[in-house]
Amino acid sequence: MKKTITTILLALFTLTGWAQTKVFTPEKSDTIDFVITGKTAPSAESVMFFTVAPIRGNQTKAKVGQDGSFRITGRLPYGTFVQLGDGLGNDQRFIIDETPIHFDMLKGVITGSPLNNKMNLYQHREWELEKQLDAIIDSLPEEARTIVEEGALGKSSPAEYEPYKKAVEQLKGYLSQYEEIKAAAINDNLDNIIPAYYLHVTLGDMTYDELSKYLKEDRAFAHHPAMEKVWKYYWGLEKRAVGLQYHDLELPDTTGISHRLSEYVGKGHYVLLDFWASWCGPCMGEMPTMKEIYNTYAARGLQMIGISFDSKRDAWLNAIRHLELPWVHLSDLKGWKSIASETYGVRAIPETVLITPDGKILAIGLRGQELKEKLAEIFDIK
Repeated sequence: MKKTITTILLALFTLTGWAQTKVFTPEKSDTIDFVITGKTAPSAESVMFFTVAPIRGNQTKAKVGQDGSFRITGRLPYGTFVQLGDGLGNDQRFIIDETPIHFDMLKGVITGSPLNNKMNLYQHREWELEKQLDAIIDSLPEEARTIVEEGALGKSSPAEYEPYKKAVEQLKGYLSQYEEIKAAAINDNLDNIIPAYYLHVTLGDMTYDELSKYLKEDRAFAHHPAMEKVWKYYWGLEKRAVGLQYHDLELPDTTGISHRLSEYVGKGHYVLLDFWASWCGPCMGEMPTMKEIYNTYAARGLQMIGISFDSKRDAWLNAIRHLELPWVHLSDLKGWKSIASETYGVRAIPETVLITPDGKILAIGLRGQELKEKLAEIFDIK
């Protein structure tokens, strides 16, 4: 399967769900029959259909005829967002409603209800972008692809991706265009449910202020089932909003001795909280950067504290030892049920919270090059 712009962005985070005091109430939708017909290249042999929001799954495979035609029928709740792909990079998303859908996968064009026709305007632009993105990625040697992606996402410095600078700049351009498509899809459709899809799949790269513009109870999409994850993420951000006083909590260290954050915060130096877990691939990928930051700023007064959402003690300790992470580490080993997750509203990792010497939250969500630049600014390193 080809890597899409959305999957590149989602690879930045590991998300989960957890209980909160605020409760999301989804709109209930009737389950309806649907019919999807379409055409792709006969070489595809089959097409794969599955739901993407509010739940990812319900896969259905359909054979492709000798002329490239296919037909899929089934029953799903009205308004479910689904995806159809042929393994040739022609995936697109659309909405289940009463109108039969025809998908010409070779042209990237979906014909259906007025709502699906409108969504296809944005999906078709994504499809065209992803074709160009595929060409860039496929032209690179295997070992360079991660370097280029990390460079485009700001996770590495220009010196690290210098040999592939042109590809990084091209990918940055495509990611920027994708953000424009996403913004248009949301802003142009505040009177329907299309924004629910775009907010659901890309919320991890949106700030509290950005989400605040859209999360209004009277929006047409506010209580679409796909919005549950979005609202919970937003409520979590409220707990660590910039400008708030930090929240104290108590957690055991690697020896089992409990410590409060107040032992480290508000003592006249900056504190960086790093929320992570040994099972989180993106978290582990960030550790070389975190070690570089520790080696650069610990002696200058930066206090780093790793807060793990591990549930297995051995896995947590082995990761710390194997990666040689010398800063303070705390965890109650309760996974996503950790008091830290609830206290700081963290439901996607890796996540960072930077706290000022007087205990105010200065920044959240900084990683890679962005985090290094922020710290260089604070500690006046040129």
